[in-house]
Amino acid sequence: MRISVAGTVLVMQLLAAAGAASAASLQVAPVNIEVPAPGAATTLTLENLGATVVNAQIRIFRWQQTGGRDDLVATTDAVVSPPAVRMVAGQKSVIRIVRTTKQPIAGEEGYRLVVDEIPAALKPGINGVNFNVRYSIPVFFTTAGIAPEISWRAELS
Repeated sequence: MRISVAGTVLVMQLLAAAGAASAASLQVAPVNIEVPAPGAATTLTLENLGATVVNAQIRIFRWQQTGGRDDLVATTDAVVSPPAVRMVAGQKSVIRIVRTTKQPIAGEEGYRLVVDEIPAALKPGINGVNFNVRYSIPVFFTTAGIAPEISWRAELS
């Protein structure tokens, strides 16, 4: 049993090292977005920190939590523009997020902005693995003046 656990850990470490070397060239900021009413738009910045071209697809979904499970549901209540980018090394791209529905916000609306970094094709004759990196950023449109309810507790055991 020890050999199989040690082997699994070694493989995971090698995959993590390979992923760190070839992925994570895309930086996303901010990583948590809150837009209080009457605001209906905000931006997100993507930056290519790598040495090669990065292609990314950007989508937004309604975020619902049902029965302890996260559900991402297609929506037209909010949109992103542009829906895809191609960035050369060092380039930044500003993504606009707009709440399009005119219905008043009742407390808070939760969305997830999903940025999929699309890996480049491997060059012929090279064996390897490409990683598809996905960023999932929470986006909240809230009623103005409502403070979040935060609670916590600590127990001595």
